[in-house]
Amino acid sequence: TPIHTDVRIITATNANLQEEVLKGSFREDLYYRINVVSLNIPPLRERLSDIAPLVENFISQFNKIHNKNIKGISKNALQLCLRHNWPGNVRELENVVEQAVILSPGDYIIPESLPRYLREANVAGVVPTYDLTLDEALAQAEKQILLEALERFRWNRQLCARALGISRTTLFNKMRRFQLFDPRRHAPLRKSPPEPVVPSFSVQ
Repeated sequence: TPIHTDVRIITATNANLQEEVLKGSFREDLYYRINVVSLNIPPLRERLSDIAPLVENFISQFNKIHNKNIKGISKNALQLCLRHNWPGNVRELENVVEQAVILSPGDYIIPESLPRYLREANVAGVVPTYDLTLDEALAQAEKQILLEALERFRWNRQLCARALGISRTTLFNKMRRFQLFDPRRHAPLRKSPPEPVVPSFSVQ
């Protein structure tokens, strides 16, 4: 017995499907089936008015995930976000806000809670114009989040891992991947230590 369904399909792509059809790498009949209503969403750097509401939404989201109570973002911190080029688009902004929620010592995200690369670029009065792929931009943002957390917790990997919501082993592997090591030791990480059993607690 046939089962009748009524569905709406939403698709997204960063490729020019018309060009892909002409090259024969995308089926023409499928293109015309899905191309009913097309929306062109510009990159985040061209939608500055979206940044503030996105930040507020991410704050609410990560407050719940990390058991925090961040009430908002300071004017100066928001200005830094508005001046940034956001090569990683919304996902980069999401990662930046998550770091800020985790590391903010008070009720509001302040400039010191933001990644160093974002603060330094704005201090110099330069808007970054990176030519990065999305994966490269996200890796850069992840590295900065790790570095900021390590510095805030004085390179205590146990506290840092708990604040970030990951295991010490995962943190250790990420530190090796990004070549992050305690400058007081002047030596790169080589071997992952065993995972200790410690009481559960939340870092505020």
